[in-house]
Amino acid sequence: MNMHEPGSGKLIRQLLDDALRTDLDGWLRGHGFSRRAGSLIFSRRLPTAEQKLELTLQLRPSDDRKAAAAVYPHVVVNMPSVTSKVVEMTGGEHTLQGYCGSLRQPLGWLSEGNGTGRWHLYEEPSVFSFVSELQDFLGAYGLPFFDNYRTQQDVVSAYQRGDKRIPLTDNQLLRVGAAMVLSGQADDARQALQERFGKPGRKAQFAAVLASVGIQS
Repeated sequence: MNMHEPGSGKLIRQLLDDALRTDLDGWLRGHGFSRRAGSLIFSRRLPTAEQKLELTLQLRPSDDRKAAAAVYPHVVVNMPSVTSKVVEMTGGEHTLQGYCGSLRQPLGWLSEGNGTGRWHLYEEPSVFSFVSELQDFLGAYGLPFFDNYRTQQDVVSAYQRGDKRIPLTDNQLLRVGAAMVLSGQADDARQALQERFGKPGRKAQFAAVLASVGIQS
């Protein structure tokens, strides 16, 4: 069976697992990341955060008919203290439940336009080429990001310096506000949240968040 035949998904996952085990597992283990056999997730547990590199595999991608598969790497960072604070600030509002998750975004975004968000796999050699390129990309962009985004103060600092690697979505701004409150910067949190959520049309939806930092409707 080759990678393009029907039912080749298991073969592709096995080839990818072999390439990761051979060329990436040991290197990332040296940086504190581990992966279970057969898994496409690398994780690192720190005192203040859990960081992950997740590889999502798509078979026969529609954007390249010659490819047998595409791999989409994502970075994930969960800081329990920040997540819990966001949940507290939203006051259990069901309309805001979708704003309480971890940071999750394509690995490619960390390069600020200098890299791809996905890799295509064609034949077996391309699987190993992908893993080699992924290692280079992680060394240049992924690991520096992980090493500088591990505490609540790191969340605040990234916001204050206008870090372009992390789009300032509503979800991210809530994490920033929560991190500011936890870091004793309540005034900064009020200003940031007021500017985004205090406008007509948004104030009612985020009333619980605003009230949590002393902004009354």
